[in-house]
Amino acid sequence: GWVALMRRPPQSRSSTTKHGALYRKAAWRRMSEQFRASPEGALCALCLVEGKVTPSELVDHIREHDGDPAKFWDPGNLRGLCWSHHSARHRAADGEYRPKGCTADGMPKDPSHHWRET
Repeated sequence: GWVALMRRPPQSRSSTTKHGALYRKAAWRRMSEQFRASPEGALCALCLVEGKVTPSELVDHIREHDGDPAKFWDPGNLRGLCWSHHSARHRAADGEYRPKGCTADGMPKDPSHHWRET
């Protein structure tokens, strides 16, 4: 199944963030591996929205947990992402990412694009 498609990602930025200790726990590694092996976590959730089928490579928290254990360990707060979407999501959180491309109606995906000015 999907397990054969998964590869172990290299060490991520989580080991250096202020909440890195949570990500270094064996329980998190087990939980994220189990989530990615499940039907809900096997594919990149954002690729699916774009109509693409891509195996997930990382488990992402949908809502920021800010170190709150209840949010961190909540399985309903998890989604699988590919490296590309995970990187883009964290660059956006750091204020560095601007979505590229356009919607089906031709409008830019970037909400700050000058075409979206009213």
